[in-house]
Amino acid sequence: MVIIWGHNLLNFFALNPAAPANRMVLALFNPNVFTVTPQFSIILAYTLVPWLGIMLAGFGAGPLFYKAPAVRKQLFLKIGWAALLLFGLLRFANVYGDPVPWAVQKNAVFTLLSFMNVTKYPPSLLFCCLTLGILFLILSVAEELKGKLVKIIIVYGRVPLFYYLLHWYLLHLIMLAMVFLQGYQWADLQFGVFQFGRPKETSGLGLGAVYLVWLSVVVALYPLCNWYQRYKANHAQNQWLRYL
Repeated sequence: MVIIWGHNLLNFFALNPAAPANRMVLALFNPNVFTVTPQFSIILAYTLVPWLGIMLAGFGAGPLFYKAPAVRKQLFLKIGWAALLLFGLLRFANVYGDPVPWAVQKNAVFTLLSFMNVTKYPPSLLFCCLTLGILFLILSVAEELKGKLVKIIIVYGRVPLFYYLLHWYLLHLIMLAMVFLQGYQWADLQFGVFQFGRPKETSGLGLGAVYLVWLSVVVALYPLCNWYQRYKANHAQNQWLRYL
């Protein structure tokens, strides 16, 4: 909780990134890029300290799931609403909790979008309050939900990192197939730091097609996720599997 509540204090200090000590501090708290060679860089997108706070909070919440269902539901409801209330108060005050303040825009819709536009990289206090607050409200009712769709969703929930790693590579293969189908050749593709094979010229799909690709990837990976969650259940003695 100290990490989640306090890491945004760093936003009030203007650290010179050229100083080696400051660069190390910034690398622990903010996204960073370390250039190893002109063709190879290490990208720290998921900054270590802020995400560690969320992971530790998740481990710490484990004992809540051993409580009686009725007690657990009330706890989750209270935690969820408290987190969302804190989000509303801090976001409205516009002083602390996120490095990007909200501002009145040209109309109410865009003002609301500005209000809800919180920082994920690194996860700000307001991002945590909003997303984890909604999560706890969902958890308060999730156990009462039944049906085939719920069983399917549970499969993905049991193998989150496994799905996450697979979907990156599958999406990249789909992207390469897309640019070839759009008429580009291998020589047109660009590779290197922050270049993932896209040609320099315009390429891509419309928003509707992007959603279709996303849904297709989720469906396509279901058999593998289902196999892996059964494999984990049948090999419970390999405790390291629970992290994948």
